Amino acid sequence: MVRVYVTSTGDGGAAAAERMAERLAALGFNPFVPHHYHRKPSREERLPERLPGRSDLDWLSVCHALLLMPGWQECEDSRQELAHARELGIPAFTTVEELSRRFAPELEAGLELPEVLLEPQLICD
Repeated sequence: MVRVYVTSTGDGGAAAAERMAERLAALGFNPFVPHHYHRKPSREERLPERLPGRSDLDWLSVCHALLLMPGWQECEDSRQELAHARELGIPAFTTVEELSRRFAPELEAGLELPEVLLEPQLICD
């Protein structure tokens, strides 16, 4: 399945990214929206709004594509995500149409793209 990292910043914010994720899923993509990962904690929880580190960029590294939401140019996070995608050779798109054209063969054939296996490493002294 084609994994697509959807920037959750830009015009419309997280709500627009969530609607986009629903649209992508209906087309056969497997979307990842960072906003889902950084949900607001309930009153009982004491979690940070955003976890420290490069966690979003780590997720980007296992995606096949980056989809930039409208207004991404005005957002520092989106610009960093694009720069990281370029470093990794991950294609970036600004429209669903461009994304769909690029991955049409995979979507039509229902192909499973190679998975990136992340195995925990046990480090012993």
